[in-house]
Amino acid sequence: MNQIRSAEGITRFLRSKDTSIDEVVQVGYELLQGQLNVYLPNKKSFVFELLCDRLSDVKTKKFRTQSSIWSLLYYTWCELDDEPKLRNRIFQNLKFGEALVDGLSHVDNDISFINALSDIMNATRLASLIGSNTLEYSIDILSKYLEIIQNIKENLSDAELGNHIHTITSFYQTIISAENLNKKYILKFASIALPIILQLSASIHNTENNKQHTELLSIIKKVLLNKEQKENLIPNLEALLKSKPTNESLVLYYDILLDTISKDDIKTAEKLFTLITNKTPGITSLLLKSLSNLKRTLSQSFLDDIIIKEFDNKTQDWNLILSVIQLDIEIGIKHAEQIFISLDSQKNENWLKLGEQLLNCFIRAREFLNFFKLLRKILIETEYSSYWSSIEFSDLISQNVYVLSITEMNKLTESIFQGEQTPNKADYILLNSIVQGLFNTQDITLVEQSKNLLKPIWEINDDDEELWRLKYQILCLYEDILDQDSISTVVEKSGNPSSLNQFYLLFRIREIFEYDFRPIVENFLKFLERESKNNSNIFQIILNRWFVLINEFFQPLEITKFCELIFSVPNDDLNKLFENDYLFEQQKLTEGFIEYISKSLDSKKSSNSLQKIEILAKFPIQCYPKRIKHVILDQLVEILFKSSTSQSQNEIILNSIKHIISTSPTFKSKIEIDLTTIFKFVEKNPNSDIFNKVWNHHYQQRKEVSSSKIINELIQKCVQKLSKNNQNLSSSFYISFIILKNSSSNEIDTDQLLNSFISASKTLFHEFIKSDSPKSIKDITWLLGSFAELNLSFQDFQSLKPLILKFSSKLNNTNDDLIINAKINIFKLFCQYFNESDDIKYFESLYIVLREQGGVKDELLTSLSFVFGKLSNNVFIHGFNHLLYSIDQDELMVYNSEILGLYWKFFKREDNNVINDFVRSISKILLNFNKFIHSESIINVLISIRSILLEKTWIINQYGLELILSLLSRVSDSLILENNEFSELIYQNLTLTLSNILLIHRFRLSNRHHILLNLFKSLLLNLSKVNPIRKLPYSIKNADSMSRVLNNLCEPPINFKDQNSNSLTSSNSLVKKSLRKYLSTLLCSFIFFNLKYSYDSHIREILLPGIFNIFDVLSQNELILVNTLLDNSGPQQGYGGYQQGPPQQGYYQQGPQPVYTQQPPQQKESGCCGTCCKILCCACLLEMLCGDCCGGDDYGPGGPGGPGGY
Repeated sequence: MNQIRSAEGITRFLRSKDTSIDEVVQVGYELLQGQLNVYLPNKKSFVFELLCDRLSDVKTKKFRTQSSIWSLLYYTWCELDDEPKLRNRIFQNLKFGEALVDGLSHVDNDISFINALSDIMNATRLASLIGSNTLEYSIDILSKYLEIIQNIKENLSDAELGNHIHTITSFYQTIISAENLNKKYILKFASIALPIILQLSASIHNTENNKQHTELLSIIKKVLLNKEQKENLIPNLEALLKSKPTNESLVLYYDILLDTISKDDIKTAEKLFTLITNKTPGITSLLLKSLSNLKRTLSQSFLDDIIIKEFDNKTQDWNLILSVIQLDIEIGIKHAEQIFISLDSQKNENWLKLGEQLLNCFIRAREFLNFFKLLRKILIETEYSSYWSSIEFSDLISQNVYVLSITEMNKLTESIFQGEQTPNKADYILLNSIVQGLFNTQDITLVEQSKNLLKPIWEINDDDEELWRLKYQILCLYEDILDQDSISTVVEKSGNPSSLNQFYLLFRIREIFEYDFRPIVENFLKFLERESKNNSNIFQIILNRWFVLINEFFQPLEITKFCELIFSVPNDDLNKLFENDYLFEQQKLTEGFIEYISKSLDSKKSSNSLQKIEILAKFPIQCYPKRIKHVILDQLVEILFKSSTSQSQNEIILNSIKHIISTSPTFKSKIEIDLTTIFKFVEKNPNSDIFNKVWNHHYQQRKEVSSSKIINELIQKCVQKLSKNNQNLSSSFYISFIILKNSSSNEIDTDQLLNSFISASKTLFHEFIKSDSPKSIKDITWLLGSFAELNLSFQDFQSLKPLILKFSSKLNNTNDDLIINAKINIFKLFCQYFNESDDIKYFESLYIVLREQGGVKDELLTSLSFVFGKLSNNVFIHGFNHLLYSIDQDELMVYNSEILGLYWKFFKREDNNVINDFVRSISKILLNFNKFIHSESIINVLISIRSILLEKTWIINQYGLELILSLLSRVSDSLILENNEFSELIYQNLTLTLSNILLIHRFRLSNRHHILLNLFKSLLLNLSKVNPIRKLPYSIKNADSMSRVLNNLCEPPINFKDQNSNSLTSSNSLVKKSLRKYLSTLLCSFIFFNLKYSYDSHIREILLPGIFNIFDVLSQNELILVNTLLDNSGPQQGYGGYQQGPPQQGYYQQGPQPVYTQQPPQQKESGCCGTCCKILCCACLLEMLCGDCCGGDDYGPGGPGGPGGY
């Protein structure tokens, strides 16, 4: 390195072949940056020329693969910006294209290399100096560069990936921009560059780099899909296919081809399709989907070839076949039999969807009868074991029976009953589908005329399940199809029923005619016992359809047997059997179920016990026989005591106990009369409210001797237990609390119990405070909550206060639920016993802290309201003023807004300054508006204002109302600018508040409608797509609320008071008169918003009824004004005057004014002459906006070229 101390030494060192690349780069940078103490006048051009020589020299290829060399080249390029001619002359000697290809070919996926290369490529492109022989290497440069990008794209950000794609596409576009590409070049491009372009483009399609996807496609279209290449589409595609591109690439390229060729050139599209699918049949369905999106008719031979090729395979792509038959019904009919048979043999999960499409093919071709013939043949060949004999497919057929004419119905039944062959099971299946369809059709004539056509079925006596089902369905459809004698014959021939539908038929006959039903019941129970083991769903149908018949004709022992069968069958969801509410009207049946469950609970061998207990809660309490209700309660309590079940299972048992005991006490069960059981139950389930109900039942009949005795015994036992040295929160505390909470000391003596409860609580407090365990905190929290609910005397609270304060001092500031609940209960208790010596600001601060820690708003506000209710006027005003001051100082307004609403709630009419205080608070909100609008604070404010408008109307004066309207306008305007997460709730509360103003305080708006209308325009603008990223333009609920408030604006309330009761003019007329001068601007604003920003179609549909109410208010003069504002010539002339500018002689000189003229409506061929709704263009335009009134021609209203056209 000693030789680089002179200019000659540096040049020799850098040119030496023994100098390593790293040394060349290091010395090059040091020389260019002036770090070497040598003088070399042309050092920039020297280094640049040296690098160009090394990159061009084939013997020094290692230079081409080093990112540091390319970075130094770019650095030197930038250094020579002040000598562009010299730089360009030197660069012309660089074999740039060859160097790029060589570098890209021998570099692994190196991000730094690509970054360095991108810099010099962008620089040469911007200088319009790509280099010699670059076109020759352009395809290799493009493909190899994109291959590296494809491999490293996972390590690049979206922005970096986009920049690299833009670099190479722009570079390549510059290379070929002035070149006439020959056929050899284009074929090479299709086989080498096109696959990687498509692969990369497919991977970034529909991502944030969609712009770069478009840039890549532009290269393809410029090289392969220009006008000159239209005849070479197939050779180019063949070249692509030889390179074996990915399936995704081929699908994308086919989409590009379809976008390029004319939509009417279907033959070319089909040829390209066939060429691709012959090589890669796996993407046939994807390509067909793209082809079908052209919405053009495809040739039948083309579609037929697809089906034939698909059936030549061992397995079929059924999605492809479905797509083909959706495109051409004749193809579906032609191949229907083959599809039916193949689909059944392959057991595809989409069989029903395919079957439905084939059915639609026959129906659309009006060949429904041929479908039945084909299906009959399929059913026979498959021996009734295929998909097509299933109930699901039968139901599908029945949904389309309405398309049958009576003639077709006649032909079908004739072919079955009068054909050469006797009817078989296939015929019964088809007829079942038809009869099922007759139930749902609205064609009464078809139903009535089919009656006689179906009668011959009763002459057939086959013992077939489908035949029995058919007869049963016919008898349900036509209960008078048979007379008494025929019915008797059917019953006699039934003999010993052996199938489910045969029993259903006999049940249906019994519903219509009387006969000896006893033998049927016995056989039915035997049948159920045999068949239910294989079909547990059978009971679902029976309990939904035949529960009345079972209740009427089954004996008690038979009902018991029936219940036993139901519960003996394994069924994971027995609850579904008891979802039919009509079932509970059958007394015998429901009592049978309840008695059976009761007996089974005593049996040790009983299964499904928990399910049976859960079912007990489903039976209404009126269904329970009195004789066993207390027995069931005792059984459930005993199970609860014995069980070691989980909490969820215990909940099921408790829910059933609660259901039985809640409204109808027995006063016989142990849980109601046995003290030991009661205390044990509460000890095990302290959070259950079952004892609460037991106590209330006794308390309500406390004058009864039995209940009075229980009450006294409970109180005495609780006193005894509480007086002992308790170490735990036992059942006696819970029971005592319920007694004290739900009793009046005037009715029963509870003083001793209360004293014992407080004394025992103090003892527990001492114990719990010592232990400081989570359970202790939980138990003390419960005690604190019980104190708050019991309304203790002030003296009792004072005796507990030191212990409570000591406990609170030990609570830490964590957000643990136990700690927070304890703090909340302390807060509630101290609020309840607030006195004026306490500081209101302290309680407000506690409220805010607890809310921040997760306290429930309503619960805490209720407690704080105890404090506000006890404040003197001076303290109240002082607290209110401090809150207003806090609004200026604090940043978080959510909780301050809640407290402010509470202050408003406690404003008193006797206070002379209350109106001014309310106005001051609204002004304070406006001054600190930015603190409120970005959170739930503004929602709290709007809810509170709405309450004031409704409940304290005397607070609102004219100035206050206008301030409120100003606040509403500002809130609405703020929603236009940004997407607030609470925007939908804010908007709803805005409209509700505005409705309250219109309904209650309208008398103050008689001359102030301009303020109101400004708010309405803002609300309408919010629902438009002025800022489409927001939620509001798509909120159906908000559109509904806006439509309602528009109705309130245009329809004054009926109870609106007349200012002069002797006037001949009604108050409504006066209000509408004052509205008229402003509503025209609102109407024009809506039309303007709709034309400029547009509304979502669903939103516009909801808003239009409210907008049309404006027409009921406007007179003919206002409608003409609106029409003039919307007229074409007026704005055009006004705009022409505006373009001319001010007069040249002087700014204030009066010049000729534009004349706004009303143009007469022109008669349209469509019939819309501007007279819709007896007004002019404004109504036509409104109707046109919703697309209901004026179709118009292409240049008339509603047409693509006319106003409002799309």
